[in-house]
Amino acid sequence: MQTQDVITLARSYLNDPSSAGRWSDATLINFYNIASQEVIRDVEFPESRVTTTTVANQQEYATPELITVYRVYLAGQLLTPTTLQVLEGHQSMDYDQNALSGYPVTTTQTPGSGGPPGTTGPYSPSWNVTPPAAYPVANAFGPPVADAQMWGPNQRPRYYFRGGSIGIVPAPAGVYDLVLD
Repeated sequence: MQTQDVITLARSYLNDPSSAGRWSDATLINFYNIASQEVIRDVEFPESRVTTTTVANQQEYATPELITVYRVYLAGQLLTPTTLQVLEGHQSMDYDQNALSGYPVTTTQTPGSGGPPGTTGPYSPSWNVTPPAAYPVANAFGPPVADAQMWGPNQRPRYYFRGGSIGIVPAPAGVYDLVLD
């Protein structure tokens, strides 16, 4: 199908028989482009892939505008989706403070952490003071994946979104391929 076929059909529906009528060809092509983009967005087609490279010890990475994320891989390892609220234990009203939970993590954020600036000390949430890890990360938990549990050591790596960025817990300790489908 050629663009002119679409223009001819649109003119027929609009009862606008020529390009000298109410709508120019350029305007109708613009309307067609907008409608095509909306259809593609609404049906989520085609599925695409975004690939970037991590930076050692950096937890969050800017992403382009995304409609839906189906899968996230880091160094080939499938990551578990989560939210910051889940990582901190809001769903179970635990409100993670690593000194109280007994997690063996540090009490200082790694530079590049996604936590609030200045977070340090014994009452820091575990997700943002967990030291960076080499990927793929081994985990001590078998299936099912702990996706509704606050963050703790030996869990499968997780990802979260904040604004236009994706965060990885634990942060990658090296340079790896980060792939979003």
